[in-house]
Amino acid sequence: MSTDTQYTVDQITDNLIGGTIVGAVQTPESDDPFSEFAGINLAMPDGTTRYLWIQRDAEGNGAGWLDIETPKEASE
Repeated sequence: MSTDTQYTVDQITDNLIGGTIVGAVQTPESDDPFSEFAGINLAMPDGTTRYLWIQRDAEGNGAGWLDIETPKEASE
């Protein structure tokens, strides 16, 4: 597994597992399209809230995209 992939897996397992998606969030509108982001609002088991921002890269150089799929075995 690449270092970048391992970092992402660690971020998910260390910070998001156990959270419940309770909504979507977005940054305020801006004249700079590279500073607007969409995200996911998570309620954590300890009562805190976390936002998962969807970004193009680690530096936040613009909004990213989601690739959402249903695994084959789950849809059968």
